[in-house]
Amino acid sequence: MYKISDTQKGEKVEFSNPPKEFFEALGVEEMRRFIIVSAKAIIAFFS
Repeated sequence: MYKISDTQKGEKVEFSNPPKEFFEALGVEEMRRFIIVSAKAIIAFFS
């Protein structure tokens, strides 16, 4: 589980993408589903 914390504008944030194996394990259809669900959550958050 990842720790979620507040950030401040301009603050340096360390981030790295998941390894290639993560995306390969998901497969194309699950990756599409993940993107759609994520986009809907972002839209709902800012609405």
